[in-house]
Amino acid sequence: MSKGLTLLEILVVLGIIGVLITFGTLNLREYQRVSEVAQSAEDLSTVLREAQSRSMAVVDRLPHGVHIETSNSTYVLFSGATFNMGDPANRTYTLPTSVEFLDPSLADGGTSVLFLQLTGSTDTYGTVTLQSKTNSTMTRTITITNEGKIHIQ
Repeated sequence: MSKGLTLLEILVVLGIIGVLITFGTLNLREYQRVSEVAQSAEDLSTVLREAQSRSMAVVDRLPHGVHIETSNSTYVLFSGATFNMGDPANRTYTLPTSVEFLDPSLADGGTSVLFLQLTGSTDTYGTVTLQSKTNSTMTRTITITNEGKIHIQ
């Protein structure tokens, strides 16, 4: 009767541990991707709500909105009736490198959501979809209704 482990037994155990670590790492990375898309959608919806609140409160006596820049994965909180890229009051936010915008589907065909003063409603309602760059099935869609309701799906 032997009291030690054979080399074969040690290699089998190390192999099993290696497989478990590999699957655990893959599952963790997948979870990170899902989390990044979900968190990005939450962040964008927060900025949309901030623009809406600023419009309803008539901050600076101007309407406020959010401009979506699909080419560089940014969105901008702006004030005024239209988006002006050079306005120093703009606040720019950038998506994580693993997340991208799909083309926004807004009522006017544009890339900006502008909220009306006092009511918080919008004529530029529609959807904005975010997706993982590595897995196109991982998406979150933000819906903005003409009444100004903002939902994440």
